[in-house]
Amino acid sequence: MGSECADVVDGELVRASARLAELAGCRVRLMRTGPANGGGAVDTMTVRWWDGLTTTGMRELLTEFEPLRPSSRSIPLCYEHRLTSWGRAVGALRWLDEDPRRAGLHEAVVAQMAAEQIAYPDHGAPLWQQRASGLLSLGPRERQFTLTALRLLLQCARADGWDGAQRWLDSLAGGTRACLRLVR
Repeated sequence: MGSECADVVDGELVRASARLAELAGCRVRLMRTGPANGGGAVDTMTVRWWDGLTTTGMRELLTEFEPLRPSSRSIPLCYEHRLTSWGRAVGALRWLDEDPRRAGLHEAVVAQMAAEQIAYPDHGAPLWQQRASGLLSLGPRERQFTLTALRLLLQCARADGWDGAQRWLDSLAGGTRACLRLVR
């Protein structure tokens, strides 16, 4: 009987996840954890999504989403915004382009601020997609976002200006694998 109850809850979560994904325009998964399923000491509902809305945007969307509206919820809601390597790369580039002076910041700060402030980071004009490809070409397996690659971009921007850094990314996006090593 406990299994049937879990199946009903899981089915409701799957349907609610699909509906929320449709509204949010990105991949979304709702997960419930707590003592009943051995997932923790306190019942919680976690909203996990990839790229898409910022955390603030997701919170706003959920105020109108009936299954998870604050007034209809009896358990705490947790937010887990995950970014793909592609989303991180495009988001960081778009965030830097809003104010090129940001290139003076530490790469971890740039990555974090872009993650918090750029909605739908995986979307962008074809030019940003191309430049993200160049940035990702610096990472392992050519498609992994790394802070080391971002650091190289920021060093280039500090030395040659944001326009020079963009030209450098454009040259990397041409399909040639760049082999670079940081020298300290």
